[in-house]
Amino acid sequence: MKKPVLRPKVYSVQELEQLFKQPKLDQRHRAMFMTTYAAGLRVSEVCQLRIADLLSDRHQIHVVPAKGKKDRHTLLSPRLLEELRAYWRLYRPKDWLFPSRVYPERHITEDAVERGPLPLPWKPPGCRTAAASTPCATPLPRTCWKPELTH
Repeated sequence: MKKPVLRPKVYSVQELEQLFKQPKLDQRHRAMFMTTYAAGLRVSEVCQLRIADLLSDRHQIHVVPAKGKKDRHTLLSPRLLEELRAYWRLYRPKDWLFPSRVYPERHITEDAVERGPLPLPWKPPGCRTAAASTPCATPLPRTCWKPELTH
């Protein structure tokens, strides 16, 4: 018997706004999940981001340990850049964008991100799926966003 194909739920822009306004999220978690969503990154990629990987002048994020051990670039939206700057002013991370709370010289672990304060349907893989599907719901022409989906 064939297994049914389970498709992830695609969230609307309003549902995503509701997610990022949750009172449970502190500035650190908010920045982390906004980075996952806005840049369409995997949990492992968000964990291993360094401050030097944020190319704010070009509005890009350099994802170094990407899937398949191939570097790639993704978009750094003005809204995400503003959020990350607010996060940086509050926490002042040195090397890693999201350092571990236990060992500040190391990056945060994937397990710690997935155990974050979000309710169950809003886990990071769902945010990444929403990031890939949100341009479909926006009124931009396909030629504007299609070349940017490099993953």
